[in-house]
Amino acid sequence: MPLLQTYDHFNDPLKIVWRSGKADDPYIPRSDFLPIINGRITLLEIPAKEQRVKISGFTEINQDVYERHNTLQPYEFLVDYNVGDIHFHPSNEGKSLMCESFGRGIILYPASRIYALVERSPDIVKTLQDIIDEALQRLKDTELAIGLLNQVIEKANTATNNANIATDNAKQATFETLMAIKAALNAAASTIMIYKDPVSNFKDIKTKYPLPENGWRVMVSETGDIYRFDGVITGQWQLIDNYLGGSIPFASETTSGLLKSDNYKDFIFRRVLFLMPSVQRSGVQGYLVQFPHNGEITKVSGYCTQAGSNQLKLHIEKNSEKDFSDNEKWTSIFSKELVFSPNSLKSNDPVFINKQVAKGDYFRINLSELDYNFKGITIQIDIKIK
Repeated sequence: MPLLQTYDHFNDPLKIVWRSGKADDPYIPRSDFLPIINGRITLLEIPAKEQRVKISGFTEINQDVYERHNTLQPYEFLVDYNVGDIHFHPSNEGKSLMCESFGRGIILYPASRIYALVERSPDIVKTLQDIIDEALQRLKDTELAIGLLNQVIEKANTATNNANIATDNAKQATFETLMAIKAALNAAASTIMIYKDPVSNFKDIKTKYPLPENGWRVMVSETGDIYRFDGVITGQWQLIDNYLGGSIPFASETTSGLLKSDNYKDFIFRRVLFLMPSVQRSGVQGYLVQFPHNGEITKVSGYCTQAGSNQLKLHIEKNSEKDFSDNEKWTSIFSKELVFSPNSLKSNDPVFINKQVAKGDYFRINLSELDYNFKGITIQIDIKIK
């Protein structure tokens, strides 16, 4: 387990500032011109769901509509009203849009809860608060160096005034003073940090910054290495630090980072739905779904809005993209059918014979026993992407 430099025993909580939306504390109308980055816009405040978010030229869709289609059209967007994120089709990447909403408030995250893995063997973790504290300490060190420089300059002036009395001694004192000034200047210059935009790899530094100045600081995105230009001593770009994987780690099922852990499963799980308002015949039904990823089936569930007086039994059959046209290649994923019992709105849990899904596989429904009274049938297949 990584060693955390500081640990506050959770004494630095989140701060949530909400407006009530009532007459004495109304939601505030906002119009923010924001860019789409990585398929989303993050609003500056959490929006009120009642008034909805409005974007000219786009249509908002509800979460249930998105789950049925599992995709967004170029003119559509989906709003997460819990965190203030707006999701778009990839074709809109890089665009900046005017977003109109009513702000409910904000969620403030303390710097002590944002962390970075900065060293391996052993793993060392620093919070953003640690990094800020270190930066402040470096600033204090710079101020101390400037103070020392002022003292040296004062000594130099004193030595110059005494030069008329002892010329030889004054020259020696002046030489020593100049050396001290140079050392102090070098010390102060070595602490300067001027942050510049990152580059993809190290060779791009010289292309993007052909005439660097002392203290310019650039991060290489591919490796996380951080370089500073030493314009005083070496005149070279020097490696000074590394943020492994970026200053914020990637999210997992248990760790929050670039992707929140609460939303992580939304990206690794997909759902296949068969919606049958009614069934008129047994056998293979006229519904096909193709799955675009490699994965593993975790669960299959059946629901209906109206039950029948007899049983309804079905198989879910799968075929590869290569063998799609060969009807003999369709095989059931169950060793025993999925069954709706009489007067039941839910099916049983089926017994699987094959849970593996390959990219491009097709699914279909095959009814082996039918009761026409069943209505509004939904078959849901949950698949974990590999």
